[in-house]
Amino acid sequence: MVPRTSPSYLSCSYYFSRSTAQRVTLFARYFSYLNVNPVGITVSDSKSTSFSSSDLLGQTQFENFIRDQFRSKSLSYEDALGTFNTMVGMQPSPSIYTFNLLLGKINKMKHYFTVLSLYNKMRSVSISPDYYTLKILVNSCCHMNRVDCGFSVFGDIMKRGYDPGTVIFAALIKGLCRSDRLAHAIQLFDKMLKIGYSPDVLTYGSIINGFCRAGNTEMALRLLREMSCKPNVFAYNMIIGSLCRGGLISEALKLFEEMIREDVSPDVVTYNSLIHCHCSLGNLREAIRLFSEMINWRIAPDVITFNVLMDALCKEGKLREAHGLLKMMIERGEKPDTISYNTLVCGYCFVGQIDAARTLFNGMADHGLSPDVVTFNSLIYGLCNSGLCTKAMELFNNMVGEGISPNVITYNSIIHGHCNLGQWKVAIRYFDEMVERGPSPNVVTFTILMDALCKEGEIIEAHKLLEGMIQRGEEPDTISYTALMDGYCLAGQMDDAEKIFHSMVARGLTQDDYCYNALINGYCKGKRMDEALRLFEEMHLNGLKPTVITYSTLLGGLCQVGRVEAAQTLLNEMVDRGHSPNIITYNSLIHGLCNSGMWKEALDFFDDMVDRGIQPDVITYTTLIHCCCYSGQWRATARFFKQMIDQRISPDVITINILMDAFRKEGKTKEAHAMLKVMIQRGYL
Repeated sequence: MVPRTSPSYLSCSYYFSRSTAQRVTLFARYFSYLNVNPVGITVSDSKSTSFSSSDLLGQTQFENFIRDQFRSKSLSYEDALGTFNTMVGMQPSPSIYTFNLLLGKINKMKHYFTVLSLYNKMRSVSISPDYYTLKILVNSCCHMNRVDCGFSVFGDIMKRGYDPGTVIFAALIKGLCRSDRLAHAIQLFDKMLKIGYSPDVLTYGSIINGFCRAGNTEMALRLLREMSCKPNVFAYNMIIGSLCRGGLISEALKLFEEMIREDVSPDVVTYNSLIHCHCSLGNLREAIRLFSEMINWRIAPDVITFNVLMDALCKEGKLREAHGLLKMMIERGEKPDTISYNTLVCGYCFVGQIDAARTLFNGMADHGLSPDVVTFNSLIYGLCNSGLCTKAMELFNNMVGEGISPNVITYNSIIHGHCNLGQWKVAIRYFDEMVERGPSPNVVTFTILMDALCKEGEIIEAHKLLEGMIQRGEEPDTISYTALMDGYCLAGQMDDAEKIFHSMVARGLTQDDYCYNALINGYCKGKRMDEALRLFEEMHLNGLKPTVITYSTLLGGLCQVGRVEAAQTLLNEMVDRGHSPNIITYNSLIHGLCNSGMWKEALDFFDDMVDRGIQPDVITYTTLIHCCCYSGQWRATARFFKQMIDQRISPDVITINILMDAFRKEGKTKEAHAMLKVMIQRGYL
């Protein structure tokens, strides 16, 4: 039992735990309210606080002080808690109204467990609750997801003869919905209706939210139509949000229009749902229109609005517009968060604008933000992807120095960057570091290394890595197997590639068009066109649609073995099936024919390409120039080179080497020097 003292001696263990300055300030506020001089106050660190009874004007003044503090909203959690503990020890007790003020304040501050603790303390000194005390208690229980405890309090309300009222039912229904006990919430809702209570908009909102959380938007919408009171923006927002999460933008917009007709004003949450849905569906223009609309209606976009739009713009490659939104956000007084910067840093890194990404990265501190693991990962990825692995490692060390632990994405970027530079031994070193210290490598890590090893001709090592991956319990995916298959194809080991291809099925993986394309490419390079065409037919039988890459690879292979008529038939089939030949298709055809010495046929396909409106590129012209030089067609060589220059297609080092070598072999030294001079003058060298 807590000892109870007279109001002339206020003591509280909570106050004793506070600093001397805090205690003086709290008491000084009370005495200032009483307009007396607290000459009797003695405050020390010996855990005792007292003042003279002559300085107190009675219980009424004390309660008025608490009431005024509550209304002024200046009462902090610490003050509310300390005052409550003091009141428990007062004799006679302050009114239950005063206790309720403090309990309600603490409840609104979301210190729900404290409310339960203080209620138990009240009961331990025989302070009886009233209806409002119990209402606060039910609310706290439900917010703590202790709905059963809330129902116990509900039972106490009924025993005391109180009318529970709509508010108690609303709190319990909300608690049940928050605990994903929708069926029980509906039962209580029906019971509430049967005994004559009219649900308020908050009660309806809780059930609607429950239906939406359960993915039953249809029932939520039906309940919205059956509401006995006018729906509010919260009710509409939940259903619009649920429809948007399901990608049902048309239905969401219809409800949005209904909402406006019913004179319910949309808010930032409404617009955020619609904007996010449009962005997810690729309707960026509509998302921007809604953004402009909300500003025109003077609905202030928040950080979520800006972040969603910036992300969509970055994915569309519109970095300037995305950056403009960041500036607009700051100008409007909306503070960007780490996600805002991560979105832009990632966007710039993805398109290779590393300097812009680093400027943003360095500017985060100006807005009180610190880079997190996502920020570092984005910039490390960008640096590695641009071949700047040394700078990436400097950033990696800074990241660790700032106490941010690298994750598997960090290591994958570093390993991939070194692999792209041909430094696969360095990549293996970082892989070993992951295995020893963590984080554990994932399927992406293994696949990156397998692909690099295969390209270096280290197929046996790549295969060992696949086996090690399986032993570690990391399940390879289709991309992992395709990387290894591609390695075997590059080495001309088609039988081994086929074994890997079929082993995928044994592990329950589905062979996709990438797998088939890898094998078809291997057979075409080995001039084994019958096997390549067999796989092509197998794709159809397995319900897979050949891609432009599939057709282009086969067309090049057929031309390479001189099967021009078959290539022409396949090209016609490609068009009939709705695939438009592109630059890759024609380059494959021209390359295959040139390799077979069929340069006239290659020229026919070149003309066909131009007639279809497909612009030749440096690969097209280099292939034709090489073919013409090889067959001694000097006029044709000069014509193609002139066309290339006229169309402002810069010759690359391969083009120039082919021409120089051809001139040298023909003894045309002067022509070679003249051409070299032109190349230098025009900036090609």
